[in-house]
Amino acid sequence: MLQIKNMGFEMKLRVEARIREEGTDLVVTANGISEITNIASKLIFVKVDSHFRQGIPFFGQVLLVDGKGVPIPNKLIFISASEANYFSNATTNEQGLAQFSINTTHILANKLFVQVYTVHPNLCFHYSWVTEDHQGAQHTANHVFSLSGSYIHLEPVAGTLPCGHTQRIRAHYILNIQAVGELSELSFHYLIMAKGGIVRSGTHTLPVESGDSEYPQIHLSLLR
Repeated sequence: MLQIKNMGFEMKLRVEARIREEGTDLVVTANGISEITNIASKLIFVKVDSHFRQGIPFFGQVLLVDGKGVPIPNKLIFISASEANYFSNATTNEQGLAQFSINTTHILANKLFVQVYTVHPNLCFHYSWVTEDHQGAQHTANHVFSLSGSYIHLEPVAGTLPCGHTQRIRAHYILNIQAVGELSELSFHYLIMAKGGIVRSGTHTLPVESGDSEYPQIHLSLLR
C-alpha cells in the first residue's frame, strides 16, 4: 500500500526493473521516476491586456489544464473583478480556452485585479494530508492615462487565424469631444506588419455621429 496522501513524503515514485538473460546471466537494469501531483486543474492567463482604458472593454483569455498540462474542455470557470463590480462565468471550449470582457466605464481605481477560478478557494489547510488542488490565477492591469482623454484599442482575436480566410478586426475607441471639435468625419490610419515588414496600410473613415453607441467600434475585414 502506497501512502501517497501523507504530507512530508517526496512526491515521486521511483521504479527499478531488472531482466536477466538466461544462459549468459547478463543483467540489464532500468530506472524510472513518476511524478505525483495533487493538482487536479490549473488556470493560466494566455491572452490578457496589461493595461485598461476606462470606457473601453478589458479583454482576456484563460487556459484550463489538468496536472499534466492537458487542456480541459467544457468546464465552467468563474471570473471576478471587484473594482469593476464584475462577476461572471464562462465555459472552456474544446481547446480548454475561455474568453471574457469587462466593462471598465465605472472603474475609479488605478489598478484592476482579475481573478479566475473553477472552485472557490478553500481557506482550510490540512497539515497531515495531501488534498486535491484546483489552482486559480490572478492578473493585475494598470490604468492607462491619456491627457486628452482619448483612447483606441484593438480587440484581441482568439486562437490561431487560418490562412485564406477573412478576419474581422474590431478597434474600440473613445474620443474627447473637445478634441473632435466640429469635424464631421474621423480618419483612422492602420498598418499591418508581418515578419518585420509592412504588408498593408490604409485609412478607415467614419462619420462622427456613428460613435453614439456605448462602445464605438471600427470594423476592418482583412484577408489572411
